[in-house]
Amino acid sequence: MTSRVLNEWLAASGADQVLVHPRHAWLDPDRTAATLTASVTVARPLPADPEWLDGWTDAEHIAQATIASVLDAHPEPTEPGVARALLDVLPGDATLLVSSSMPVRDLEWYALPRDGVRVVANRGASGIDGVVSTALGIAAGTRGRRTFALLGDLAFLHDAGGLLAAATRGVDCTFVVVDNDGGGIFSFLPQAEVVAADRFETLFGTPHGLDLARVATAYGLPATQVDRIDELPAALDGDGVRVVLVRTERAANVAVHREINDAVAAALTAGRPRRGAPAA
Repeated sequence: MTSRVLNEWLAASGADQVLVHPRHAWLDPDRTAATLTASVTVARPLPADPEWLDGWTDAEHIAQATIASVLDAHPEPTEPGVARALLDVLPGDATLLVSSSMPVRDLEWYALPRDGVRVVANRGASGIDGVVSTALGIAAGTRGRRTFALLGDLAFLHDAGGLLAAATRGVDCTFVVVDNDGGGIFSFLPQAEVVAADRFETLFGTPHGLDLARVATAYGLPATQVDRIDELPAALDGDGVRVVLVRTERAANVAVHREINDAVAAALTAGRPRRGAPAA
């Protein structure tokens, strides 16, 4: 299990946890499992209580409506807003590669579920290595279908060499690059609160200070900057390999994540929606 949020929720739930591993490996970093077993016997499942599913469906309606409401109040690009808007406007036969770090989290947490788009991601060491090359490889292997990639500035720069001769490869691949001038995910971690600001920037923020449009141009690629979230659909139009830049600010990004999460928690606490309420 790789979800820190889910792990923390389970640890605080007080529920008895059983760890199942065929070789009795105690893979339990939070030390919350009470029992370790190699296998479990699954009895005939009992019918689920319909109200259980209704409760989760209602909670989803509340969450989606609240996320949409908060993001609608932010016409400027926000990182959750970019992830949500991008998945929403992609053509139905597109492939979306989502990068490690914040992009994959923002897509999972805040994008509205939809059918048609194939979403893929690198795992392995779960780093930012080779994201650009992976996207171009997907585009080369699925000619005739458009490929998009959502990635951060450091992932883009880390594999910028993958753009060499990309313009001549005859593929369609649009890179949507969220540029917050550094490693935005670290602003969510405990060190952001305890490390002095200048030291934090050196060790974790790692600002690059580069003009990413010039990086794209150096490889012969067109680059478009999006200054409002409603400009994103038009910026995605076009053929070949292209770069769409969305500039954000790390501290503001932390604030909008907290705003959304607090609003969803408050809405869920306030009560259940009318049955059949739209998911926004």
